[in-house]
Parts: sequence; structure tokens; C-alpha cells
Amino acid sequence: MHRLTRTRTILFAGVLLGGYLVLLMGLVYVGQQHLRQSLYDQAHLLLEKQAAAVSYFITDQQDEIGELAKSAVLDNFFANRALGMSMQYGLRASLLAVQAEFERLRKRKQVREASVYSRIFLVDRDGLVLVAAGNTKAQAKPTTYPVYMSEKNVSLHLGDDGNSITSHIYAMIEYRGQVSGFIVAEINLVEALSTLLQQSGNNGFGNMLALLGPKGRVVLSGKTEEALSDTQRNAGRDSVIIVPVANSPFLLKGTVELGTGQGLLTSPWFIFALSLISLPVLAGVYYLLRLNSKNLLLQTRYVSSRQSQKKLRHFREQLDLSADLIVMIEPETSRYLDVNQTMCDFFGFTRKELLKKRVIDLSGTYQTVEQWRLFLRKLREAGRITIEDSGRHRNGQPYYVEINAHYARNEGQDCIVAIYRDISERKQSELALHQATQRFTAVLDGIDAAVYVADMETYEVLYVNPTIKDLVGDVVGKKCWQTIRKDQTGPCEFCTNSKLLNEQQKPAGTYTWDYQDSGSGQWFHCADRAIPWDDGRYVRLEVATDITARMHDEHALKEAHQQLELLAYYDPLTKLANRRLFIDHLSRAFARADRDNTRLAICYLDLDGFKEVNDSLGHELGDNLLKQVSERLLNTLRQEDLIARWGGDEFALLIYGQNNEQACVSTLDRLSEALAAPYELEGCIYHVTASIGVTVYPQDKGDPDTLLRHADQAMYLAKQRGRNQYYFFDPVQDRQVHARRENISRIAEAIENDELVLFYQPKVDMAQGKVFGAEALVRWQHPDQGLLPPNTFLPLIEGHKLQYVLDWWVLKTAIGQAVQWQAEGLDLVVSINVSPSTIQYPDFAIQLMRLIDETGINTDRIELEIIESDAIDDLDAVSAVIRQCADLGVYFALDDYGTGYSSLTYIRRLPVQTLKIDQTFVKDILTDQDDLNIVEGVIGLARAFGRNMIAEGVENTEIGVRLLQLGCNHAQGYGIAKPMPSNEIGGWVRQYGFPEAWLKVAKKLSAA
Repeated sequence: MHRLTRTRTILFAGVLLGGYLVLLMGLVYVGQQHLRQSLYDQAHLLLEKQAAAVSYFITDQQDEIGELAKSAVLDNFFANRALGMSMQYGLRASLLAVQAEFERLRKRKQVREASVYSRIFLVDRDGLVLVAAGNTKAQAKPTTYPVYMSEKNVSLHLGDDGNSITSHIYAMIEYRGQVSGFIVAEINLVEALSTLLQQSGNNGFGNMLALLGPKGRVVLSGKTEEALSDTQRNAGRDSVIIVPVANSPFLLKGTVELGTGQGLLTSPWFIFALSLISLPVLAGVYYLLRLNSKNLLLQTRYVSSRQSQKKLRHFREQLDLSADLIVMIEPETSRYLDVNQTMCDFFGFTRKELLKKRVIDLSGTYQTVEQWRLFLRKLREAGRITIEDSGRHRNGQPYYVEINAHYARNEGQDCIVAIYRDISERKQSELALHQATQRFTAVLDGIDAAVYVADMETYEVLYVNPTIKDLVGDVVGKKCWQTIRKDQTGPCEFCTNSKLLNEQQKPAGTYTWDYQDSGSGQWFHCADRAIPWDDGRYVRLEVATDITARMHDEHALKEAHQQLELLAYYDPLTKLANRRLFIDHLSRAFARADRDNTRLAICYLDLDGFKEVNDSLGHELGDNLLKQVSERLLNTLRQEDLIARWGGDEFALLIYGQNNEQACVSTLDRLSEALAAPYELEGCIYHVTASIGVTVYPQDKGDPDTLLRHADQAMYLAKQRGRNQYYFFDPVQDRQVHARRENISRIAEAIENDELVLFYQPKVDMAQGKVFGAEALVRWQHPDQGLLPPNTFLPLIEGHKLQYVLDWWVLKTAIGQAVQWQAEGLDLVVSINVSPSTIQYPDFAIQLMRLIDETGINTDRIELEIIESDAIDDLDAVSAVIRQCADLGVYFALDDYGTGYSSLTYIRRLPVQTLKIDQTFVKDILTDQDDLNIVEGVIGLARAFGRNMIAEGVENTEIGVRLLQLGCNHAQGYGIAKPMPSNEIGGWVRQYGFPEAWLKVAKKLSAA
């Protein structure tokens, strides 16, 4: 029985211990699962940080290449290239400068003494490599490079040649709004990112961290043979984590070891040991509980970190949306540590640019280190201060800000948090109010009436003019009824405050009343008005005029009103109307003219020579002169006309009833004569005249500002014509000028957009039956109007600088075509029209020589034509250029000969080789004897001066026969061929058949 009890006890103890161990193993298993999940979450977070580092590296390189694409050295290169500069004349130097810039970037961006960029290429829009920097020996330098177009200006592209993956950054280069080329930078991913992979052991991944490209290709890997064998052994206990790399096609793959070294309870011997040693089991349980607590703590911290990041992002978004400028500043250096987007927009910088700057770089108040230290001292003493600062925006515009600053802590360091508030409008308003107050005070100080301003609630005197001071002394700050109304013991029972404001508490107008001082017995006429003060409240302005003398009663009353009116509507110096009154009258004058069907003359007058008088004699005599001018204007014009001083020595006139041009001219002649008469200043005689611009309503329709601007424009034209004149604004001419300006701008766009094309008209030798040349003629392939002839757009640019641009475009295009025909074996001389203004441009011959050298054209394949009817300013200069071109082997023809005014002069002084007889004489030689005589005369002149000749306008075979009989063998015209595109010339030359009549006449003449 005892043994049985003992057995039961052992069995019970065994069962109890077994249950205990099972329970213990269950707890260990649950804890181990929590541990594995915790390790996995920790590894995933660390891998995201590694991926963010790789993303930052790639983004940084894209920003660097993007900034390089906008650099000045590339702008300079493409500008030189757009100007047609050759490699021999400056383009190579630009390429060398670009290459040097690439090398500087490679040296600056290095990792472990190796450049981040293996190679950097400059590629044009066709894929041609222009220049390269870096390890160009590693691979044969390509002649072209693939070009990837993207919606973004900077993009990352991967290449896979089967052996390895290459990484390139493409940056688009724009010049004048068009894509001109690309920068291609090859990133050395092995060198740049190997540091990250080698340090992965510190992140819990051992050597099992890899960077994957598209389709799972391994770009870089931290695995070694040892790590690979460990991975195979632990294949069942490892977990693979893949995280995308932001802003790139890469993935970051990490293998975290969840089994090795983590004490997973998988061994039977460990369970047996637990059954024998309970204390270690209890210790293990305690260890698992602690481990589980740490796991929970880690999860809590992870969740808290994510929430903090979310709150931080939300806080950043709120900061950027704030209307105030918020900034964090480093105290010692005044460098910006952080700024919100509003701050960037206000100053016109990006956040990256602004974080490189200091407060003393942008502030107008604290511009030196000493001034900044003084600011820091004040801030330390006060703890928080509010100051005002001023400066200039990036575009040069001034600004004013109010800054509220205080100290704070950021990441354990002291910093200054400042809130900027834009007060520019307030400052401008304060300045305008101050200026208005000064003008107001100046006017009130200058009048004889007694003027004071008093608060309408407290009756405190705020302002008195000198007249009040002479009567009662300086009583500012005292009660008006105690000082100005001495006989009162309290607020006056007759106080006018209640009469100055309406029910809406707005000014009700001027209230006038009479008052007798009981002490002196003087009578005053008072004019009271509620006006706004500088702090926004309404105050009472009172102007009191002494009306004691009955005879002076009416005059004094008018003077008080006039002084108030002068403040708003009249010029203080000349007593003429000011701008405000003039524009107000002008609007009403338009309505009156429309009603009465009359005309108005609006004149803008500027004195000639006034500045010299004013500067030499001083402003006092200058003011005296302006007064005399005002008197003459008043004496010359009628009382109904309006005269205003516009400012300085400028006046505006509104003259009624100018119903015809002669009436207006008579008035202007009287004005000019009156103003040109001598002026006497301090016993000396001075002469000043006037330039007058005139526009007439309603011929010139518009608002007052528009008509005044037109009169101002006409005044400047009068000055340009010699001063002491008047000039009428022409609305039709103004519209024509505006239209011409728009047309010229459109032609410039056409040149830029390659809308212009060249057609070619063949030239033939009728005697030999040979096509020997073609004349290049420009046409406009308009996108809306189709093919336009030259007479629809060339006259618009005559004398304009655009004519020079077009001439050189024609030269380059035609010579390029001649080179192509020369290569194809087509024996043609290309004639190119050039305007005289282009030929007279400096270094024309030198630029032509460069173009010939660049294209390799034989100079006997081109001929330049200058039109005889065009104005040639300097015959000697043009002759010199023609001789310089002849020395190069390029000869000139005189086009349209016979249509100009100095044909004999041109043929004698211009060393041209060929005369082109104008088609206006040639086409009618069969029916018009005068034209026939002119053609015979030109042929005779050409022979006399040893010139070649060619006839234009050959419309039929008979004209050609007659020209042959007269001795002119060369011809062109619609009877031979119309102008055609360059790709049709070759076929036309091969199939053209010369008329038999020409060949027979030529044979007959040669036999004779």
C-alpha cells in the first residue's frame, strides 16, 4: 500500500512536472513567435532607412546633373552654336569649357577616392556625342548615344547588356524654349553604393543585403561565399524582406536571420534539461517574459516613431501653408536652419538656396556681423522681441517686414525661431499718409486763417497753425473750450460736432457758421469738417477767418474755401489745376464734345531748356520761371480752356472748340510764340521754348489716360524733330506701327521655327543650250496661309535688324544647297540676294569667309546679288566689301539694273561682275520701243564697262530670240522655268529641252 502510494506520488509528480514542462514549452513557443515578429519588424524598418539612403543618393545625383544642364557654360556653348560658330572659330573653346565643368563635377562628387560618375557625355538632340569626360577608355567612345525623352527634364535610365546593369542619368538641355541636347551621366553604382552594402552588417543583415534592378536582376550584392553557405544552412530559418527605393526602379533586398543565435526551442535535449533543472526553466521563463516586454516596448517605440513622423509631416504642411514667414536661425552665424514655403516664395529663392544664406545676406538692417551681435544681445536681454526690418527682394523690389523672434531648443541646440510678417503695404500707406500730412500741414501753415484740429470726443487740441499760435499760443494737448474759446467753462453749447457726422457716423460735409469772440469782439467765419486722422478716428477741422471788417467779409470767406480746395485740386506753386482736376474735367469734356459734336485738343507740353536754367540759377528762379510760363498760358488761352501743371516743367492743356485743323494750328502757333518770348529773371534775359504733343478727340478715341499717353508720345516726337515744335498724334499711323511690330515679330518666329524655305529659278545660256545657275528666292510656308511670296513680308523688315538675320539665313541655306549639288555633280552657280545694309555691316567679308571655310564650297559656285534700286548709304564702303569678297573668289551681280536713280553711278563705282536687266523692261521689248531702247542701252553699257549681263522676265521663246539678236545670251524667267523647290532642280535640268529657235539664232550669229 505504501509502495502504491509512493508510485502514485511519483506518477503525480511526473504528470505535474510534465504538465509544467508542457506549459513552459507553450509559453516559450508563444514568446519565440513574438520575438521573431519583433525582429522582422525591426529589420524591415532598418531596411526602409537603407532604401531611403539609396533614394537620397540617386535624387542628389539627379539634382546635380539637372543643375549642370542649366549652367552658364552650356548656355554659352549653345548660344555660340546657334550663331553658327564653327569648331575653328570659338566652338571648340566652348566645348573645352564644358568638358572642364564635367571634370570638376567628377572630382567634387567622390566616394572612397573614386568618382561617383564613371563618365559624363554631352549629347545633341540627334544623339551625337559632342564631348565626354571621365573613363572614356573603358569603352570605345561612341559616335552617337541613345536619347531618352521623358516628361521630366531629369530622369534615371537602366541598361542591361546581359552581363551587368548600367545606370545613367539623362538631363534635358533647353535653349530658347527648345530641346538642344542632353547630359548623360553614367553612375558608378559599385563604388558609390558598396559602402552602404559593406556596412549592412551593422543593420542585422550580415552580408545578405542586395540591390535589385528590373526583373529581379542583382545590381549590387553584399553576399560572400561564407554568407552564401550560411544562408543555405539557415534557409528554413531566414526571412527575406524587399523594400522599393523611392524615385528609382531599384529594390533593396535583405535576408534577416531569425533562427541562428536566437535560442529557438527545437532540441529534445533542451526539453529534457528543462525537466531536470527547474530553476533554469524558471529563469528561461523569466527571460522570455523580459524578452516579450522588450518586444512590446520596441513595438511601442516603432508605432510612436511612425506617429511622430506623421505629426511632423502634418506640422511641416501647416507651416508651409501659413501666410506668415516662419524661419529657424542659427544664432552664432545667422544661417537659416529651416524655412517654410511662404518664406521661399517671399524672397524668390528655393528652400535649398535659402538654407545656404544668412540673415545678414538678405537683411537691410542687419548687414554686418556686429549688427547681428547687437540683435542677439537685445534678444538675450528681452527673451522675445519684435522688430522691423527692410531690404530688397531677389528682383530688386523693396520690402518691409515685422519680425517676432525668441530663443528655442532644436535637437539639443539653441536656435532662434522668428515669424516674419509682410508689412510693405502698411509702410507704403504710412509713407503716403505722412507725405499727405506734410502737404496738408504745409498748406494750412501757409494760409492766414486760424486753423486747428480737435478730438471730437475729448475736445483735445491736436494741431494748430501759426495763426492760432499768434492769437492764443501753442495750445496743443489742451481742451479747445479752455484755450481757443476762453469764455467757456465747459464744452461749448454751440459745438458743431453733432453736425459733422451723419447717421452712419461718416463725414456729413462742411458746416459753416459765424462766431464772435467775447473778449476781443472779433468776428470769425468758421468752416468745420470731420476728417479722418492718422489713427482712423474722425476729428474736427476748423478754419476760422476774421470777418471783422465788413468790406473784407466776402473775400475772407472765399479764401477759406479756396485754401481747402487748393489742397485737393490745384498746384501750390502756379495755382493751376493739378492732375486730378484735369483728368476729372477731361472725362466730362468728352461727354460735352459728344453731345455738342465738337472737337477737343488735348496737349502735353514740355519746356525746352528749363533744366539748364533750373540747375544753373537755382530752384527759386526756376519756380519764378514756371510762374511766368503759367501766366503766359493763361493769357494766351481762353477762360473756358483748362491748363494743368503735370509736374516739373510739364503742363497739360484742354482746348475746346477746335473744330478744324487750322483752328488748332493757329492756337498752337500762338502758344509757341508766347512761350518762346524772352523771360526776365533778376535782370537777366533767358530763352525757353516748348515742345507740344497734340491729340484730337474724337478722332483719337479712348479713355483720358490713353489720350494723355498719345499726347505724351507726340510731344517726344516733337522734341526729336528739333524742339520748339508741335506734333499731332496720328491714330492710323499708331495702329500701322503696332501692326508692323506684330508682323515683324511673327516673321522672327517664322525664321526661328524653320517656316521659311528657298525656291530656285534656273538660269540658262541660250546660245550654248546650257543651264548654268539658279537664283535662290525666299518663300514663307505659312502654317495658316500657305506658301507666301516675298513681296508679302520682305518689305516689312526693310531697314530692320531682322533683315540682317534673314540675309544670313538665306546665305547659309543657299550655300548648303550649293554644297549638296556640288557633291551630286550638278554644275550650277547659286545666286544669293543680299541687302545693302547687310553688306555694310562690319566684318561681312570675314563672316562670309568663315562660312565658306566651314562648308567647303568652291567660291565659283556662288554669286551674290545686290539690288540696284535699294538705298545704298555708303557707296565707297559697299565697293570696298565687294572688292574684299572678290579677293575671296566671290563675285557680285547688280540686280534690277535700270530701276534706280543712279544707275550710271552704280555701274561706275560698284565693282560688280554682272548686270541683271530688270524684267519690267525685258517683257515688253517686242511691243514697246522705249523698253527695247532701254534694254539695248543697258547691253551697250555692260559691254562698255566690261560687265557680264543676264536678262530677267523672259516670258516666251520670241523674247529670248530678240535678246540673242541684241547680244544678251543669258536669261531667266517664267518662259524658261518658275521658281521650284531644291529637290526638283536636278530632274528639271536633266529633262529641259532648249527651244530650237534659240539654237538656230545662236548658230547663225556665230557664223556671221
